[in-house]
Amino acid sequence: MISFLVFSSREKRIAFVTVCIVAFALFYKLLAYPTFAKWSRLGKEVTVQRNQLFKLNRLLDMKEAVDNDFQVYRDAVLTSGSEEEDMAGFLRETENLSRPMPIEIIMVKTLPVANYGFYKRYGVQLEVEGDLISICNFLYSLETSPSLLKVKKIQLNAKGGNIARGSLRVSRICVIK
Repeated sequence: MISFLVFSSREKRIAFVTVCIVAFALFYKLLAYPTFAKWSRLGKEVTVQRNQLFKLNRLLDMKEAVDNDFQVYRDAVLTSGSEEEDMAGFLRETENLSRPMPIEIIMVKTLPVANYGFYKRYGVQLEVEGDLISICNFLYSLETSPSLLKVKKIQLNAKGGNIARGSLRVSRICVIK
């Protein structure tokens, strides 16, 4: 039995190297790798949190501008009461937008109100006549209105020269209070 424990110097070196490799593998597997993995995961979390913080800080800097824009659209989008009052406001705004332009509104036909739960869509069919540039300016003023008016359908026909006659379907969305 004692002869079994006696090793040659070569065997002692091989055993020492083997023990060192096993010790290093255990150290790496049990201590180093979990520590490095945790540091890496925490570093990624810190990067994600930092990016979120920068985005939120940017949004916070824009808060005043967003609030000002919201105030402009809030009063125009909220319903004022009954459907008749809202439709009258819609028609009044459409007429006010057409006044400064040399176009003529020939016919106005209201469309049924569509109720979508928390908002309503009001629609109107307009027949307009005028020069093409004025009609384009009128369309632009409808689309850029603070009342969120949208032109859904356009059909224009040349009447002669620079004069065009067309049909427009315009809608407005109102949020129910």
